[in-house]
Amino acid sequence: MSSAASSGAAGHLVLIDLFSLVFQVFHAIPEMTSPDGQPTNAVFGIARDLFSILKNKQPTHLVVAGEGDGPGERSRWYPQYKANRSEMPEPLQPQIPMIVELIETFGVPIVSVPGWEADDVLATLTEQASALDYSVTIITNDKDARQLLRPGVRLYNVRKDQYLGSEELFADWGVTPEQVVHYQALVGDSVDNVPGVPKIGPKTATTLLTQFRDLETVLANADAAPGAKVRENLKLFADQARLSLQLVTLNRTLPIELDWSTARVGGHRSEGLVKLFQRFGFRKFITEVKTLPSREVKKKAGRSLFDEPDDFEAAPSVPVRTRPLTVNVVETAEKFAAFLALLAQQPQFCFDLETTGLDPVRADIVGWSLSWEPHVGHYIPVRCPNGGTELTPDVVAAGLKPILESPAVRVDNQNIKYDLIVLDRIGIRPHAVGRDPMVGSYLLDAGARSHSLDDLARRRLDHEMIPISDLIGKGAKQKSMADVPVSQIAEYA
Repeated sequence: MSSAASSGAAGHLVLIDLFSLVFQVFHAIPEMTSPDGQPTNAVFGIARDLFSILKNKQPTHLVVAGEGDGPGERSRWYPQYKANRSEMPEPLQPQIPMIVELIETFGVPIVSVPGWEADDVLATLTEQASALDYSVTIITNDKDARQLLRPGVRLYNVRKDQYLGSEELFADWGVTPEQVVHYQALVGDSVDNVPGVPKIGPKTATTLLTQFRDLETVLANADAAPGAKVRENLKLFADQARLSLQLVTLNRTLPIELDWSTARVGGHRSEGLVKLFQRFGFRKFITEVKTLPSREVKKKAGRSLFDEPDDFEAAPSVPVRTRPLTVNVVETAEKFAAFLALLAQQPQFCFDLETTGLDPVRADIVGWSLSWEPHVGHYIPVRCPNGGTELTPDVVAAGLKPILESPAVRVDNQNIKYDLIVLDRIGIRPHAVGRDPMVGSYLLDAGARSHSLDDLARRRLDHEMIPISDLIGKGAKQKSMADVPVSQIAEYA
């Protein structure tokens, strides 16, 4: 795999094929919605990729290439060009204006030319930038861009984190960058509906170009081609091959007059990005705005959106084992009766089940943990080693059932769906489900890497939870929660 391209004398230009990247992230990221219900998975993906590109590729200049409006020139040459392309997915359509607004707020120019494709814009800007002594990285999955490769110009696949240069091209297709269009003219392209020459596949095309260098020489020597059908088709479809060559050859001389200073990295509008991320529900990106490179020298005077108030004092981090915590273990019939009387007075509480496994349709209950006030928890063990409880699973379930099923009681829990399935198997169906922090976290920050309780406690409460591996271990020596002493599991629960 080629290493990253070094910066040219004028700088390092990164060119992005807009819709190539948009479709990648749209299909790779599950459905997401903003607080106002708009689909946002592609918007999120583009934002994430822009942050990654700016951080990891460190371009001095960045430009996005878009599709030109109006009828395309290639469709005029060949009406069937891209005829088999499907319509843009409906959930993606409203995201395009949002993506354009996002890119512009990042301070990145979007360049398009009526009648021409993004690939042609990439080709023209690559020519101009190379002439100005920029090194160029082109971010696209479109194989047409392979014809643009040369010293100082490489392609980059964001999803695979791979560069492609002349060496990788030859290893893949067996041709040079100058031969790419001739290779494509022979093979054709089913995605863009470029016809090519029937019966000529990649291996045959490589063989022909190794011997004859370009399409016209191949056609002129059709009688020397391997295989009777190949020889026949090279003669019969010669004009079709020439049309295919015209279709795949990118225009490197579009009338683009770019002010390169507008492409210099660092022209983002910080407050605008923060407002967009708030609108889209991308809370995780708000703090990353501060990490973006800036063209401006920071001023001592004045305040920004990210400045803390003068009287701001960060809350101290309190390690989990030094937090004030009272755990009431309910392991006798007498304690259980007193506990039920207390619980029946609570209109809302949080409960969680400790179980023998992760599959709710197979797991058995090891213990119940309940809480309705800060730093006070109650744990009811029903399965534990060495007779640590006199309460049976059936007795506890029977005692808790009328309270959980009361219309006057609301229950909360993280990932409560799991617990509801386990309870349903023993005949308990809570009447009113309250808050689930995992669901709430997703609604507020759908793009977060994790919505686990460990992660939420760390991010929201500055609290480090006890790892479950401290109780049951890992790997081949991992044990069941039913084998953990009550004193340990009660604090964890």
